[in-house]
Amino acid sequence: MLWKGQKITLPVLPSKDTQLYKQLTGVDLTQGIDIAAEEVPPTPKYNVTDEQLNAMLLYIVDNPRDDTDTATHFSRIEKEWGFFESQNVLPFIYNAWELIKKFEQDKVIWGVGRGSSVASYILFLLKIHDINPIKYGIEFKEFSKEL
Repeated sequence: MLWKGQKITLPVLPSKDTQLYKQLTGVDLTQGIDIAAEEVPPTPKYNVTDEQLNAMLLYIVDNPRDDTDTATHFSRIEKEWGFFESQNVLPFIYNAWELIKKFEQDKVIWGVGRGSSVASYILFLLKIHDINPIKYGIEFKEFSKEL
């Protein structure tokens, strides 16, 4: 709907998090969150430029979120980046990263991780989820089912 320029309302279930958010900001999220197309980065960007992908890769390489040793850090990035490239999903990941940056800017709370995506170290580095798969010994094959 956003891609068509329509406004949507995202439902939010009452929880301790929404109560805390209301206390801190005065905003009652349980009424839903309205999002208009002009508030979201232009999507879909299936034709993401090489410069944009290079900027994302540079961010991944230069912003470790933990104390993973350098060799493991680079090895895992290389393995995952190659897989994502071969599956032509880097534009999708780039758009997810842009959305997360918008969430951070607007102080929107999102989940810590879901499903097999938590097996990706790159998605962890991009803050798409908060589970470090290296720390917990989660193999990337749990995400890719091919490697």
